Amino acid sequence: DAAGDQPAILLWNDYANRGGEDEWVFAMNANGYVEGTDYDVYYTNGPSSGVGSGLGGRATLPQINGYETLLYTSGDLSAYTISNGDYAQDAGNDIDLLDQWLQNGKNALFTGDDLTSDLMSSGGATVNFVSTWFSVDFLGNDLRPVIGSQPAPLVLPIAGNSVNLTTEFIAYGGCLGYNTFDIVTPNGSCERIAEFADASGNGGVYSYAAGTYNAVNGSNVVYFPVDFMYWYNTDAPGNARAAVLNDILLFFGHLGSIVNPVVDAPELGVFAAKNFPNPFNPLTKIQWTIPQAGDLSIKIFNVRGELVNTLVDEAVTTTSGVAEWAGKDNSGSDV
Repeated sequence: DAAGDQPAILLWNDYANRGGEDEWVFAMNANGYVEGTDYDVYYTNGPSSGVGSGLGGRATLPQINGYETLLYTSGDLSAYTISNGDYAQDAGNDIDLLDQWLQNGKNALFTGDDLTSDLMSSGGATVNFVSTWFSVDFLGNDLRPVIGSQPAPLVLPIAGNSVNLTTEFIAYGGCLGYNTFDIVTPNGSCERIAEFADASGNGGVYSYAAGTYNAVNGSNVVYFPVDFMYWYNTDAPGNARAAVLNDILLFFGHLGSIVNPVVDAPELGVFAAKNFPNPFNPLTKIQWTIPQAGDLSIKIFNVRGELVNTLVDEAVTTTSGVAEWAGKDNSGSDV
């Protein structure tokens, strides 16, 4: 409503209503980014139908020029991604809009299993887009046969990469059917920032790019031939998807409005209750411990399961204590 109120980031889901939304929202939330405050979302309704409902078919440059960063996802969709306005395929001219926007010194993260292969087969405008902004050579649309038939290869950051990626992840290729990841290599000044490991987890074996970075006329473009929703955790602790996204957003100059939202879960204690003496007359003490402070109830029941006395029923601020019972019911009668 006022200058400065617009979020700096636009998440474009070009795979809308087909999955993947939760992965992005979870990762954004984990890094302290709040929808409507730090980022907006644009959904391409009917992404596989080619009805021009992509960003270029619904928005103009002045409407999106306030965004500094674009996060793009196409899932494993193999048609109509980032359309070129050729009407025979998809009336929305996404390519022209993105090209104009990127010329203004912007940041973009593009992810998609078949993104480059789709663009390379969609006409001259999309081929030029790949050449200019991705700056990769397209070698094929099925990575698995050229990396030892691995369906879920490990992705390793290249040491010293410009984007400061530090987290490895699994490029999950599915089961029982396989995802087809594009085979690309960097071209010109484009930098390979991540690589596919061999079956033993070793880097330095394949020249294909698992992630690239290209700087063009003040704009920064990061591209992964594996869609964001298929970035899976390794055995290392933490959420790899959120960690990699955080590295990229920090490189783009962003910080979520909730600073350091992710903290380690507190180590829980034990739950225990014992009384002494047992048997007793006329008084017994019930010693209790709980995993963390909170609501606590201590109740006495008879052998028929009937409530006899409620000793404690309140919020406690400690994790241990002692309650006493003098062998009476709630009305004060001996039992």
